[in-house]
Amino acid sequence: MSRAAATAAIPPGTSVAFWSPVCSTSSRWTRISSGDPKVPVLYQVERTRTGRSFSVRSVRAVQHGKPIFIFQASFQKVQPSPVQHQFSMPTVPPPEKLLDHQSLIDQYLRDPNLQEKYRVGLNRIAAQETDQQAEARSYLSEEMIAEFKAAFDMFDADGGGDISVKELGTVMRMLGQTPTKEELDAIIEEVDEDGSGTIDFEEFLVMMVRQMKEDAKGKSEEELAECFRVFDRNADGYIDAEELAEIFRASGEHVTDEEIESLMKDGDKNNDGRIDFDEFLKMMEGVQ
Repeated sequence: MSRAAATAAIPPGTSVAFWSPVCSTSSRWTRISSGDPKVPVLYQVERTRTGRSFSVRSVRAVQHGKPIFIFQASFQKVQPSPVQHQFSMPTVPPPEKLLDHQSLIDQYLRDPNLQEKYRVGLNRIAAQETDQQAEARSYLSEEMIAEFKAAFDMFDADGGGDISVKELGTVMRMLGQTPTKEELDAIIEEVDEDGSGTIDFEEFLVMMVRQMKEDAKGKSEEELAECFRVFDRNADGYIDAEELAEIFRASGEHVTDEEIESLMKDGDKNNDGRIDFDEFLKMMEGVQ
């Protein structure tokens, strides 16, 4: 009996596949926990030759120091001649040659023998991963994307396609965003869930669009707050039916008592006869 062991850390978003001209005679898979998709997986591979052309491979996947699954399989190498009995063990590609997640999905989808249910599932996974990025790009003009890329590249010192999250605040301020320290800390915590300390350009676009939408929402609420203060003529924090009618009359628009009553009914969700600011915001959502 002979034995060989190896260990490799595989980053998130990388799939491990084994290709070898061997026949699997038996296999056993033990799932211990679901694992964390944001954290690199440490694969511990042990290969044992049990005699002649037979070998056993044991793969142990570890996260946070604990195994998440164990896979064992017995292999028999196909012999080219009846007199040759010693053959090389099945091999694993080195980590740098492993396909990334999207490339592996693309390879499977090109297989004409892939069952339809798996094809549908893989297409769904690919669509989910790109939805946010596609939405971010559709929100921005080509000129804005080019501007963002130029600013991003200034901090991509090695041209590797990512930047340090420590530079996010500087890049965002270059592009006109002014997040507070608390907002920036929250953004970094969100985009750097795996603790890698970096963010790529597509993730950067998603983050920037999210921040732009938050800013737009904040400005919109400020404008509505000013509008609310105009309606709230006695400054008691509420709009009643009389104040609502006064605003319409002052604008020269004729409204009936029934129309005022209908507007109050739509806005007054707690039925206290008045509209507070939160109710006013809800009321205006359908108007903007």
